[in-house]
Amino acid sequence: MNTPAEKDLINRFKLEFDSHTYRRIEAKEPQCFTLTGVAAGIMALLHGEGTVEERVGTYASEESHCICCQETSCKFQVELL
Repeated sequence: MNTPAEKDLINRFKLEFDSHTYRRIEAKEPQCFTLTGVAAGIMALLHGEGTVEERVGTYASEESHCICCQETSCKFQVELL
């Protein structure tokens, strides 16, 4: 199986953005904490090897761009640990 060591995922849905702006807080740092974990989990499920339990924690994700910070989309860098 071809396992990517690093991949960028882009999200244009405003799920966490709507929640954040509802509270009328201006974000200075990315705020999509749930989607950061989801991005790592998706990569582990798609590209990991072994059982689901063995795949947990094999990828890490970090959000570099966020709609909450007036960006056009959220961007996550996901890498193999």
